[in-house]
This record gives sequence, structure tokens and C-alpha cells, in this order.
Amino acid sequence: MEPQQHVPAPGDDLEVDVALGRLVFGWLLVGAPLAYGVITTLSRVGQLFN
Repeated sequence: MEPQQHVPAPGDDLEVDVALGRLVFGWLLVGAPLAYGVITTLSRVGQLFN
């Protein structure tokens, strides 16, 4: 048997764009507070050694 090839439908690229948008939005929701927490923690640790 030969593997079936995927023939893209006219709306396939839209699904990828939506998935990529959701991925970026999710990383922004998680990454922004995470980055804030890391920066705050590192600044407080730095103050301990001053």
C-alpha cells in the first residue's frame, strides 16, 4: 500500500493560522506573568546580596 498524500483544502491554511494565533495568545497569557515573576524574584535575590 502506498501512503496517502494530503491534498490541502481551500480552508486548511486558515486552521493553521487560528491554531498559531491561539498558541501565541496562550504563551502571552502564561509568559507575561511568568516573566514578571522571574524578574521580580531575581531583583529581590539581587537585593539580598547588596
